[in-house]
Formats: sequence, structure tokens, C-alpha cells
Amino acid sequence: MDFIRPEWIMGLIGGLMIGSAAAMFLLFNGRIMGASGLIGGLVDGSGKGNATERGVFLLGLVALPQGPR
Repeated sequence: MDFIRPEWIMGLIGGLMIGSAAAMFLLFNGRIMGASGLIGGLVDGSGKGNATERGVFLLGLVALPQGPR
């Protein structure tokens, strides 16, 4: 009898990864991680100083969920 399916472990690991990334972003940058602010900075030009960081972060948001299964 299997009441708890093992897939919950992957959800837990994913949540821990997102939480860790958000905590590190806050500690290192002094700002809260938010995709809308990152995109806005790229669009209006206010984020030119760290455009590479913003671009890589957004690429990771799109690419990693589509990774191998």
C-alpha cells in the first residue's frame, strides 16, 4: 500500500532550490528576486549594469523546467 507517492521528493527539492536561489539573491544583491523587475530593467534600460546577470537568470527560469526528464 503506497499512500505517499515518491514524486513529492522532486517537488520538495525544486522548492528548496528556488528558495535557496531567492535567499542568495537577497543576500548578495540586497533586493528581492522578481522576474517582472528583471524584465523591466532589461526593457527600459535601467538594468544595463547587470544585463548579463538578468539575462542568464531569466534564461534559467525558462530553460530549466524544460530540461531532461
